[in-house]
Amino acid sequence: MSKIVYGALFSFSRHAETRMAQRGIRTNSLDILLLHGTTYSAGEGCERYQLLDCTFRHLQTAGYDVQILRSAAKLCAIVNEHGVVVTCYHVSHDTRRCSGIKNRKRRGRSSQSAQKWI
Repeated sequence: MSKIVYGALFSFSRHAETRMAQRGIRTNSLDILLLHGTTYSAGEGCERYQLLDCTFRHLQTAGYDVQILRSAAKLCAIVNEHGVVVTCYHVSHDTRRCSGIKNRKRRGRSSQSAQKWI
């Protein structure tokens, strides 16, 4: 099955279609993920697509269906270099945070007081 998501052509491997059916993953949620998801290297030329919390909030503000967004935010898709969705699965909440928030320094604690906790 091939699908065009705003100019990008994605197709689904038989394995991905099987996993979607087994895991109850809907194509409309996967469309949102592939269109708006953040990509990370997944190794061997593949990319991992995830919808970050900050992107979720922006799309919600823009008027996207909240139920579809919630479903998309719980997904991860692995896409190879040819645009084939190799597999997709559900992810935990901790992996959906905005990367800028995770790497920010804590305010209010000096480096000396932080030494006490080491």
